[in-house]
Amino acid sequence: MIELIASITYWSLLLLLCLCCYSDIRYRKLPNCFCLLILALGFLNLIIQPMEYKPEIVLLRIFYVFLVFILGCFIYRLGCLGGGDIKLIASLSIWFTPNNLVTFLILMTMFGGFLAGLSILYNQIVVLFTSKLLAHKKITTLPYGIAITASATILLI
Repeated sequence: MIELIASITYWSLLLLLCLCCYSDIRYRKLPNCFCLLILALGFLNLIIQPMEYKPEIVLLRIFYVFLVFILGCFIYRLGCLGGGDIKLIASLSIWFTPNNLVTFLILMTMFGGFLAGLSILYNQIVVLFTSKLLAHKKITTLPYGIAITASATILLI
């Protein structure tokens, strides 16, 4: 029964990550309900794990959620990431062990850099190959949810 619940939580997480990715691409918003559901599923998954997860480990993982959120608030204040991105990163951090959390953050940064590079390339192509008579929008914001969900999906699969 525990394996079934764990499987349902993982598949639900993957579905929510797809919805987050779509919402970030389409609307440049990551709804709070998605982040709360991801956090709740992560907490449920953590609780139903076998007894190898002692209460100290559960508390440590919850501490990491708060730590990532607090550090993310500073990054948000600097204007580097949006609030939804920070909430998504913090809610996903409960799913990872401390070592995997660092790997998640590094992968996310690498994917984000790649995404920024694609955005710059796209903007340069728009400037070079379109006339001023045609109205083409430059990309001014990045759907960073793509980088977040891609790195989380790679580590969870």
